[in-house]
Amino acid sequence: MYLPKLLFLLVVGVLGLWEVRKQITKSVFLFLLLAHLLLVILSTLNARDETAFDLLGPSQRFDGILYHLGLFALGAFAYLSLRGAPLHFRPVALALVVGCGVQAAIVVLQRLDLDPVTPLRLWQDFNTPLGTLGHPGMVAALLLPGILVALWHGFADPRPGYRLLWLGAALFSAAGLGITGNSAAFYALVATLIAMNLWWRKWLLFLLSALLVVGVLVPRTVLPDPRSFEQDSQSYQDTHTLQTRLVIWQIALRAIQETPLQPVLGGGSDALKLAQIRNPPFDLLAEQYALEFGWPRDARLQDAYIKTFPGEDIKIRDRWIAFNFERFGGQQNVTKEFGFAIDRAHNFVLDRWLAFGLLSTLIWLVLYLYPVYLSLRNNHWLGWVFVALMIYYLAWFPVMQVEPIHLVLLAAAWALLPRVAKVPPPTTPT
Repeated sequence: MYLPKLLFLLVVGVLGLWEVRKQITKSVFLFLLLAHLLLVILSTLNARDETAFDLLGPSQRFDGILYHLGLFALGAFAYLSLRGAPLHFRPVALALVVGCGVQAAIVVLQRLDLDPVTPLRLWQDFNTPLGTLGHPGMVAALLLPGILVALWHGFADPRPGYRLLWLGAALFSAAGLGITGNSAAFYALVATLIAMNLWWRKWLLFLLSALLVVGVLVPRTVLPDPRSFEQDSQSYQDTHTLQTRLVIWQIALRAIQETPLQPVLGGGSDALKLAQIRNPPFDLLAEQYALEFGWPRDARLQDAYIKTFPGEDIKIRDRWIAFNFERFGGQQNVTKEFGFAIDRAHNFVLDRWLAFGLLSTLIWLVLYLYPVYLSLRNNHWLGWVFVALMIYYLAWFPVMQVEPIHLVLLAAAWALLPRVAKVPPPTTPT
């Protein structure tokens, strides 16, 4: 599932970069991307992991050295192309919005149990609409910037008919976002729309923002639910996910303290799991598993230990964790075994810091914050996309399915915003 995407990313990035190689000059954006790539290599060597995991990353994510090489090539290609031809950003924006429309249509069909994609799936069934990206949170990470890009092109397009198309696309993507039920993306959208309205203070923007929020909230209530997805999903008021996140962040902070050569270097793309396996935080893992798997209230833990299964070639990832309970669900002396399933901190800063070190984390903060600064200084709209993504990433992490798209948007911002002259606030946002 992931290997073809990795190969596609590498081919597009490397071939694209080869086409624009003559344009490569000194650039802060390219320097930061290259510095991150070098830190990825160093942190991966520091992980003391198997070669396959170093190059490809964990099988669930494939975000090893080859992925970050493709990410660098794609980002550099997008940046150089858009810097050389700024008008190409409009097709990029259109492609993003069309892609969001396709994903929104698929999650609507999945909600209605009319999805033509589902019979083609080669893996297990699902209990929430997830588009073609494998997880509702990933679909939400695609729809979130698409909604904002469509909203602002709806303001900027001089043709009334096309304006309505852009705004209709934004509303339809908002409906798709609502069906995914992803809280991080929903709160990121709401917070960004509030900030935009405080900054621009235009009645039309306020009305459209309210319409988008309604567009997110209504579909899950109005649309039929023949597969009973709502029974397996959480409302936006549910605090269970936040509780699990808080425990995971504590696990990540402890792992950062124990990873060799921190804070400068990280421990590779699978650093969080390796840190748990090598030095398990039994107390925090028990708290996390109790929340995640719904341990009964009478569960009384006695002790915990690492368990390995017999075999000729025992590897570090073959370890499991076993919990001995004095009492569990009315039974006495029960043992429960779990794999080390927590592989991400679900927080952009913690994940980058743990995986690739503090320097890489600072690089990505600069990559995201500089376009925001330029946008606010020049009264431009593009920076709000990264405000939304940064809020989203407070409770999520970058993945192969959407991070390259976010990087293309970053490349566009770094290529285009320095050329934008400062202008007074417009009558209608442009």
